[in-house]
Amino acid sequence: YRLFFKKMKKIGYEGFFSYEQCGPVYVNHRMGTIEEVDRRAEIGLQNFTP
Repeated sequence: YRLFFKKMKKIGYEGFFSYEQCGPVYVNHRMGTIEEVDRRAEIGLQNFTP
């Protein structure tokens, strides 16, 4: 993602980006909790931090 964001900045993009958790979340072959979804979203958010 870092290269993508660098290129978007280079061309002058100043709009919004979003992160989406697609599909069900599984941990050790079991349905993940909302805390796991939040944890993964936090990891994704790290790619959006300038």
